[in-house]
Parts: sequence; structure tokens; C-alpha cells
Amino acid sequence: KEPFSRCVECNALLEPMAKEAVKERVPPYVFSTQERFSCCPQCRRLYWPATHQQRMAEELKALGV
Repeated sequence: KEPFSRCVECNALLEPMAKEAVKERVPPYVFSTQERFSCCPQCRRLYWPATHQQRMAEELKALGV
């Protein structure tokens, strides 16, 4: 599977979630600046691509992963 496709808490595969469905669950700034969200179907943790994901991807690339 793709990197960042699993929950860091329980390792379940993340599922895409509509932006409007997360409006009450994320900070207003995140809602206004992000378009893609994913949710863990088991523990309900939310994820979105942000600067930390970019940094982690760069580190993995530098390691040859």
C-alpha cells in the first residue's frame, strides 16, 4: 500500500472522508486550508496531508524507502 495509508494508532487502513463530514472535528484553519481528509474506521482518528507528512516523505526518500 501507499505510505501514510494506515492509522498510526491501530494500523487500520484509512478511508477517504468528505471535507464537509469533518468540519466539526478539525480546527477551523485546517478545514479552510485542507481539501483531503482520511479517517480510521476503527479508532476514528482523522488525518490530512500537511507539512509533517511532506517532511516524513522526504526523510523516507532520503533513506531509499
